[in-house]
Amino acid sequence: MKRVMIAFLALAFASGLALAQDKTHEVTGQVVKSDAAAKTITLKAGEKEMTLPVEGDAVAQLKEVQAGDKVTATCRDDSSGAHKAVTKIIKAKAT
Repeated sequence: MKRVMIAFLALAFASGLALAQDKTHEVTGQVVKSDAAAKTITLKAGEKEMTLPVEGDAVAQLKEVQAGDKVTATCRDDSSGAHKAVTKIIKAKAT
């Protein structure tokens, strides 16, 4: 019985960790500023401007964008929905 209870608690803990993981969503906007050295990007989406840290694959992609470029950025959000970092940057194709 004790083993079953321990297994149940371990499973519940693992399930809780999965639910607590950050979520992502895409933001389309214009690059206001990119700083490869500081690993940050400032984006303007609509009337809102935000400066976010860049991590993962987006660090290399940051070097390919400059102010004025239109991009789609994948943002990592915390459990409350607040933007925490940019994990991917896709530059819009010129038309």
